[in-house]
Amino acid sequence: MQQSLVMCKLDISRGGKDKSAFHTTNMIRHLKNKHPAQYSEFTAATQAKTLEETLKNKEKLPEDSEKAKQITAKIAQIYRAG
Repeated sequence: MQQSLVMCKLDISRGGKDKSAFHTTNMIRHLKNKHPAQYSEFTAATQAKTLEETLKNKEKLPEDSEKAKQITAKIAQIYRAG
């Protein structure tokens, strides 16, 4: 069963006519001004996700991981060049 996501009938600008101008800023602003309860839910979920991603990114990489090897190689290049 598909749940309807329609909250109101107001039109919200997508940011312009060019696809590269489409963004979520206007939708977020609309939520903040017209649907404060849903905006609070949105910001809480976004902050929790961002915090979780930030903490995950701070985890130490295993020394034998490909990403760690690439980072070490780049640092070595910088020191050799300097």
